[in-house]
Amino acid sequence: MDPRRPDSDPLAELAAAGFHLPILDEPQFTQDDVLRVTGMTAGQLKGMLDRREVTLQQHHPGTGRRRMVTGGEILKFKTTLTQNEIGFPLKWAYLVADEVYHRAMFRLGGCDINAGRGALSIATYPLPDGDWARVAIWASEARPALPVRYHVLEVDRLIDETLAKLQALIKEQPIPDFEVTTEVAASPYSPTNDFFRKWIKDAVGRNVLVGLTYDETDEIGQLQELWLRQRTQQPDEQGRTKILISDEQENRLQELDDRHERARLKRLGEETEERWNRLAEEGKVRLSAMKESKAKSLFEKYSEGGGIFGRIAEGIQNIGRR
Repeated sequence: MDPRRPDSDPLAELAAAGFHLPILDEPQFTQDDVLRVTGMTAGQLKGMLDRREVTLQQHHPGTGRRRMVTGGEILKFKTTLTQNEIGFPLKWAYLVADEVYHRAMFRLGGCDINAGRGALSIATYPLPDGDWARVAIWASEARPALPVRYHVLEVDRLIDETLAKLQALIKEQPIPDFEVTTEVAASPYSPTNDFFRKWIKDAVGRNVLVGLTYDETDEIGQLQELWLRQRTQQPDEQGRTKILISDEQENRLQELDDRHERARLKRLGEETEERWNRLAEEGKVRLSAMKESKAKSLFEKYSEGGGIFGRIAEGIQNIGRR
């Protein structure tokens, strides 16, 4: 077997030699196991199966028989989902999924000719012709030339985490959680932050833009997306661009935006006035307290000092007791 030969099929040669990895090859996991390991929804799984993005050993198990999947197929599902989540087209994700599966087979089978090159990652990025490039990145080697922007899939990490979850299922243990939670500050434009005071709640508790209804908030969002896509699209070879938003839609966008902005500025003005009035009242209370405190301090000072001021203070106290 020579995996380096372009005309060879290393996995086929392994199978012909009787090579077998139960955790990757045997249909022993349920569809519920697929969801638990990959984190996908039942709808996403059905879509992948309907589109044959992952080919199963038991794609049609027969009437009355439960469909079971292999660990290798679960690894492919996880790879496909992960790639799609970072923008890689689903129609080509099966290629990366196959590469990840092959890597897992060679690693577990002890026949990995790249074992000395360290951990494997795959970089992907779009090409001008609409295809996507896939470039291997090995931990022990110099990083290959890549464009400024690209996606990176840590292949060996994905394999290790998926295998750990499969082993937990087999041993009936809790499935380990490898998700990395990152706290991201809410956008100042979002309802959560609302730094620019753009949002309010409607009568049923939904987020709406100030001055607009819920339907108008949804409408302006769609129009803004069209407007942005219109102005950021790349021209074709003849320098032409597609018309994505009509003049009527642009006028409607302007109308909604103007109404929202007027309502937002009015709200800011009212809130500013309310804030100043509150500060003014708080200032009056503090000033009154300061004056009272100062008068009390002077009274106590002269009361203890004796002389004419002490007698005057004592007389004031006696008047107060009557």
